[in-house]
Amino acid sequence: MNNPVIKVIILLSIYLPQYLSAIENCAQQIVQPAVNHFSIVIDRSGSMRGKPLGDTKKAVNHLIGELKSNDRANIITFESRVSQMHVFSKNKSSLQSAVNSISVGGATALYDAIAKAASSLRRESGAKIIVFLTDGNDTGSKFSINDLKSMNLSEGIFIYGIGLGNVNKTSLNNLAKATSGTYYPVSSSNDLFNIYDRVINAYYKNYGQNLSKTTAMTIRSLPSQRNVTINGKYKGKTPLKLDGLTPAQATIEVQFNRANWECSVDLKAGYRAVIDARESDLGRDLFISSQPLGASVFIDGNYVGETPIGKMVKQKKKGFFSQNKKDQLPQLRIPLVPKGTHTVRVVAVPDMEMGLEYEFSYQVKNQDRFVNVDIFNNRH
Repeated sequence: MNNPVIKVIILLSIYLPQYLSAIENCAQQIVQPAVNHFSIVIDRSGSMRGKPLGDTKKAVNHLIGELKSNDRANIITFESRVSQMHVFSKNKSSLQSAVNSISVGGATALYDAIAKAASSLRRESGAKIIVFLTDGNDTGSKFSINDLKSMNLSEGIFIYGIGLGNVNKTSLNNLAKATSGTYYPVSSSNDLFNIYDRVINAYYKNYGQNLSKTTAMTIRSLPSQRNVTINGKYKGKTPLKLDGLTPAQATIEVQFNRANWECSVDLKAGYRAVIDARESDLGRDLFISSQPLGASVFIDGNYVGETPIGKMVKQKKKGFFSQNKKDQLPQLRIPLVPKGTHTVRVVAVPDMEMGLEYEFSYQVKNQDRFVNVDIFNNRH
């Protein structure tokens, strides 16, 4: 792989330490419009040549035909590279034409393809669903199965998976199950039509038709893998995604090593409550921008968000005599990062135009304020 120039700018704000209230302002309420966004991920590696790919096209086109009138879908394919064949659209015939144009390629970058799907869904309003098909184990992805689990749980995405033949059933099943989705093993491509039909019907029946009547929660923590109780009952470990809930008042408790973090949340019909729990000694906000834009960011192995995609922001430099303007990249704000040393990892999702993958790790110490990293020249 070529060594492209990647500049990762890490800016630690100099505000005084902030602390979360035990009761107030602990949840972000995100409206769930009754629109479902399906990111359809299709394996086009060499082993899909012939009948498997032909059966897949018929099955996927049937799924597209079954989408509700207001729902939208995009098409992502993968082999050794990841390609977006069609942007989000409710034009079924255009989507089906994109599916019919798929041809086979090389290896199996499944995890990167799911990461690309998650990235495309992040900017959409409404329910978010990934439906993926693979006929082999992942080979060569930059994203791991744990990255995907953290990312998709944090973003409130449902994952439905279909494994054709010999695949890593346990990992893929755990990934789908954790997001309130389902994994379907298939022994023959003859069964794909019925499986895709089951996927779309299961989603609509369990969740898609009830978005305006039910509520949902996403509970994240830093560090992750902390026990969560809701109204005194154990529900699982962070990151935790709960869907199809009855609107009510809920008391959320996240158990950290030093103490329990607690807040009260009003679960409203038609909304998803996103709750970020941090340990009681949390410190300053962290701001990250990246080149390329739209990169996934992990802190200590936990997915925390994506650097924004947007134009440079013109900022005026404050001074007694001058008002010079300075370009600034859009930034991802990570609130209340604990004091101490952390590992920041920035992974750029490969896209059709560039065909490249980027990854960088850096130790962020408590006293750091500004770090400019140049991978090409191996210096910072």
